[in-house]
Amino acid sequence: HARSMRLIARIVLLALVCVPGFANAAEVVTLTDATFEHHTQAATGQTSGVWLVRFKSETCGHCAKMDPEWTRLAEEMDNAVIVADIDGPNNPITTDRFNVRAFPTVLLFRDRKVFKYGGERTADAFAEFATATYADDPNRARDVPPELTPIQRIFSETTKSLALLIIDSYDAADRWMATARKDFAGVATGFRKGGVSGAWERSVAAFERSPRMWGGTMIALGVIGVSFAMALALITAPAKKKSKEE
Repeated sequence: HARSMRLIARIVLLALVCVPGFANAAEVVTLTDATFEHHTQAATGQTSGVWLVRFKSETCGHCAKMDPEWTRLAEEMDNAVIVADIDGPNNPITTDRFNVRAFPTVLLFRDRKVFKYGGERTADAFAEFATATYADDPNRARDVPPELTPIQRIFSETTKSLALLIIDSYDAADRWMATARKDFAGVATGFRKGGVSGAWERSVAAFERSPRMWGGTMIALGVIGVSFAMALALITAPAKKKSKEE
């Protein structure tokens, strides 16, 4: 009898370990545009459980500050309320769907509605909201918006790509300006100490440190110079005289 009980216990333990998500039952779930609706079933009955979802950003200081409380909340809820994260900037379809404009934004999905959180960013406050106080204000409840249409999805993805391009361009320009200021200061110091030869040495050293940057700059200046010269030539070229017959 004891041997049979041990065998049954092992089988049950093995089954539990094999159940998807059981081993990570107390962890924060990571959602994406591709998995959000499938996991939360936000617009199709919410039969997968109660979800408390944080829209966050990797560059958000407030998000990083609340990470320990968010992790503690997931451990304490132990899937009575499923605690999840979604990276807003990298998942624009879901972010646009719920009109998220700031990070962090915390939304509760239960009772076939969505509730926006606006209290203290502590595990205890989140838990109280998700299990009790969410229903205190009936005006807080909102209908879950439908999934975006294909055209809306394309617009969201395009907007995200343009935003990332602008950010990357700004960062690149900022790095270029910082390097340029440092190199120009070095050239000026070289000129003061060694005249033209000193300035030339510093210029060569700057180019060797950043050949792509200064090479690209020289090419860009060359293209701009040629274009300016051609435009100037067209503007200053004498007009063709009309023939007597005209």
